[in-house]
Amino acid sequence: RARQGLRVAPQGRGHAARRAAARARALRRRRHRGCTGGGGVVKLSATNAKSLNAMKQKLKKNNGPYADAIAAYQRELDERNAERKADRTGGDGDDDDDDDDDD
Repeated sequence: RARQGLRVAPQGRGHAARRAAARARALRRRRHRGCTGGGGVVKLSATNAKSLNAMKQKLKKNNGPYADAIAAYQRELDERNAERKADRTGGDGDDDDDDDDDD
């Protein structure tokens, strides 16, 4: 029978039926949690969170000597993005028409 677009194997067919039913249950759980593209935020498992934090620490440790170069590159990216934004809007990106001055 089909339920919510899932194909469930007929019962009583042995190992394959149990596996198919387990897959269907897992898919339903994932849909319920919102991790199949529903836009919901999925909480990381303990193992994945630990791995992510370890990777962040390694990156932070490795990038220490290159902090100045990274900062310069980020400034350069910000300038390029500001130029692109100005090109799209047709202006220069600066708003010099403040109402505070008496011009």
